[in-house]
Amino acid sequence: MSQSVSGILGRRTVWKSVWKGVGWTLLLMAAALPSVGAQVYPVRQIRLVVPFGAGASDATGRVVAELLREQLGASVVVENRPGANGNLGTAAVARAAPDGYTLLLVSSSLVTSPSLYVNPGYDPLRDFSAVSLVGNVPLVAVVANSVPAKSMREFIEYARARRDRISYGSAGVGNMTHLVAQSFLESVGVQAVHVPYNIVPLADLFASRLHFYMGTASSLMPGIRDGRLMALATTGKARLAVLPEVPTLDESLLPGFDRGIWYGIAAPAGTPQHVVAALADALARGMKDATLRQRFDQMGLLPRVLGPKEFQAFINAELDHWTRIIRASGLKPE
Repeated sequence: MSQSVSGILGRRTVWKSVWKGVGWTLLLMAAALPSVGAQVYPVRQIRLVVPFGAGASDATGRVVAELLREQLGASVVVENRPGANGNLGTAAVARAAPDGYTLLLVSSSLVTSPSLYVNPGYDPLRDFSAVSLVGNVPLVAVVANSVPAKSMREFIEYARARRDRISYGSAGVGNMTHLVAQSFLESVGVQAVHVPYNIVPLADLFASRLHFYMGTASSLMPGIRDGRLMALATTGKARLAVLPEVPTLDESLLPGFDRGIWYGIAAPAGTPQHVVAALADALARGMKDATLRQRFDQMGLLPRVLGPKEFQAFINAELDHWTRIIRASGLKPE
């Protein structure tokens, strides 16, 4: 073989080895990259449906949307879809595409509505993928100035002596302000007349036409601060930052009592697991931010993160608890 031919063959062998190495490198790089169709999320705007109008739910939803924007680097818009105690917006998300671009701010109403409505429009266990719990909003127990009580024990003693001449209000039949108050009063043996309203009954509390009420700190703080209402206890496991001097029922009277409003994030059933995981991770990271936690503190919300599996177990337990309470109360589905 001539020298020129052998040189050509040698060069071919070298280039073949080079291209083989390049090919393997490209294959390894491709394997390390996520599949665009299956893994990259988000790639467009996310819609967070809040199934209530202005109020605590809306405020919570907007803070969560801001958190997700910062953590995911994507546009997240809040869409308020109020109606039927949250059922309209909740049912709309249950029917949405399970692609991670329509999310729901869920609350306690998710687990109470199935017992309060013949057809709420959704199944809380079948129609959603739990993403994360965001936090709890303990209620604050207050009494009117006409009630001579500075502590919960004093109120209970006063109320027991007057039996059904004591009244307690709520923001509506089946509302958590009704169910938590009823659950508490029954547990301490107090008989009281329930007076439902469509709003927080501040006027009747201030005028002492109503004796007792359990509501959110944000709705009651003006009356507490100016002395027209006496705060006796809160219903969470920890004291509220806005009312640090007010004890919890858990510490002062009823160990284990931890009831109130809660908020979380859910997606339509069938949402891919990598999307649920990405959302849950974003929420877990964001909830560590001190500034965000301070904002929640001022809203009377105790941040509490639970991942998808733990949040689903939480929803199951809450559904069981409130189904029993509502049935025992004699409330009939509408």
